[in-house]
Amino acid sequence: MGLVVAFFVGAGIGVSAANSVLPAEDNPVVQARLAELAQREETIDEQAEEQKEALALKASELDEREAELKRRNASLDKREMALDKRSERMSSRETKLDERAKRLNAEEKRIADNTIPGDGVYVVGEDVKAGTYKTSGPAGGSIDMCYYAFRRGTGSDAALIDNNIVRGQATVTLQPGQVFETQSCSEWKRQ
Repeated sequence: MGLVVAFFVGAGIGVSAANSVLPAEDNPVVQARLAELAQREETIDEQAEEQKEALALKASELDEREAELKRRNASLDKREMALDKRSERMSSRETKLDERAKRLNAEEKRIADNTIPGDGVYVVGEDVKAGTYKTSGPAGGSIDMCYYAFRRGTGSDAALIDNNIVRGQATVTLQPGQVFETQSCSEWKRQ
């Protein structure tokens, strides 16, 4: 029986304590906690708004940067196209210059092959081509004469076949195997 009495006494105390709990609107602890939560919510809302504004500003900056990047890319594309056209023109010019250089080299070689450059002893068919050559005369300087000779060999003691001294133009016909000597004459050009 003592146990039953204790049970009823404990239950009564529990019911009495449950009835003594204040409603939330009258409870200062609950009200303080609600005020704190409201303040936190307001702070979070303000921070969210600041972050939205910052994001909007960054998005605007990003849009501006993207627009600038598009402008720069368009400018680069134009420059690249201009550079490609210029490169094509340069390539075309280079090809033309190469062709011109080949023609000039061929012409220079043709002239060199058909010119006796000046003083020296030349074997016709080895050093110079056979043919008719013409000089304008003396090479200039202190000597106003042009000397040429046909020899039997290339040595300094080779016998003379024929020689001549001229003050103006001269023309000679060279045959393969002949030895031709020229001194103080301008270039001899093959006709």
